[in-house]
Amino acid sequence: MTFKKLNFHHIFTRDWAFIRCVSEPNITITGMAHFEASDNNRVLYTEKGLYQLHNDCQTCFQSHTYHVTPTTFTLLKSDGVLLHQVNVTDTMFPVRAQHDHLCNQDVYHCKWVFHDHDHFDMLYTVKGPKKDYQIKTVFSRIFQNG
Repeated sequence: MTFKKLNFHHIFTRDWAFIRCVSEPNITITGMAHFEASDNNRVLYTEKGLYQLHNDCQTCFQSHTYHVTPTTFTLLKSDGVLLHQVNVTDTMFPVRAQHDHLCNQDVYHCKWVFHDHDHFDMLYTVKGPKKDYQIKTVFSRIFQNG
């Protein structure tokens, strides 16, 4: 069934493939992400990825917690620190959202584009006294056979 309206409960579920392009250092990360519903609208997020740096294959891992309703989500780092709080009013696809996060003297501006319940993009622009880079991640839902 294809839904025409965004619902974060439908988006933040199951397994996803992602491709992440980082401008500094110039690397591309490919990996898998998993959303698992917990309790009280809480969703646990984990990801694992691979990338090449200085001719060596590197791995990366991160985890977050999402608190979701159909039209809002709050993203917390693994230590419980608030990263982003997002509320959308226009829920017809494609849906755009954004939020800024201040970390010390650095601003993390994040934009999301939810194309449908199976594809979304996230673009971070990071600016600060010693930081100036972008991170673009494209997520595609993985469909299980059977």
